[in-house]
Amino acid sequence: LKYFKLAQYDYEGHTNFSNIISVDCDTQNLVDFYPNPFHNELNFAIKNKESISYEITTVLGQIVNSGIVNKENSRISLDDLASDIYFIKINNSKVHKIIKQ
Repeated sequence: LKYFKLAQYDYEGHTNFSNIISVDCDTQNLVDFYPNPFHNELNFAIKNKESISYEITTVLGQIVNSGIVNKENSRISLDDLASDIYFIKINNSKVHKIIKQ
C-alpha cells in the first residue's frame, strides 16, 4: 500500500495540495492460481482481498474470458478454450502465462 499527495504550484507562488490517497500497487502476492497447466478449470487462492478481477487473453491479445472472483467463488470453468498458451491479467496489472492442456 502506497500513499500519495499531489502538490500544485502556480506562477504566482501559490501552492495547493490534494487529499492523501492510498493505492494498492502490489498484486504480486495478491492471488495464486492453480493448476498451471490446467485442463478445464482454473482455481484462485485469493489473499488479502475479498475479490479480484481477471482478464484472460490469447497470445495475440484477444480477450477470451474476464470477470471477478471472490474467496467464496474462486474457480472458473475454461472448458470452452482450446489447448494453447494464454495470459491472465490480475486487477489490470500483473500478467501471468497460463497453459491449457
